Amino acid sequence: MKKTVMDTNFLLLPYQYGVDVFGQLKELVPDGEIIVGSCILNELKKLAKNKGKTGSAARLALKILRLQKVNVVETGLPADRWIFSYARSYRASVCTNDRGLRQRIKRLRLKCIVLKRRKRLGWG
Repeated sequence: MKKTVMDTNFLLLPYQYGVDVFGQLKELVPDGEIIVGSCILNELKKLAKNKGKTGSAARLALKILRLQKVNVVETGLPADRWIFSYARSYRASVCTNDRGLRQRIKRLRLKCIVLKRRKRLGWG
């Protein structure tokens, strides 16, 4: 089963752009296992305390995560470092719109899933 790691910014897309991230992800990686680090959940919880669009986006992301089948991995590392390390160890795909992280993942010859044209997810 192919593992796919999700970054915080990717989980904010449903609110920001109205994108069905999990539905489209199932189309791209039908037999994939979605992985979220505890550091990502902690970032979302911290953002959810904010007022405004960022807080609303984080609260929606947490709500969606409760409804979806995702595996949460406990970690003590910061989010980007954990994502890079996990992807390298398990040869996992990464869902992120973070340009720096995408470039580091591509150097490992791993795949990234990104938002394209603010509508669809695709390999990038």
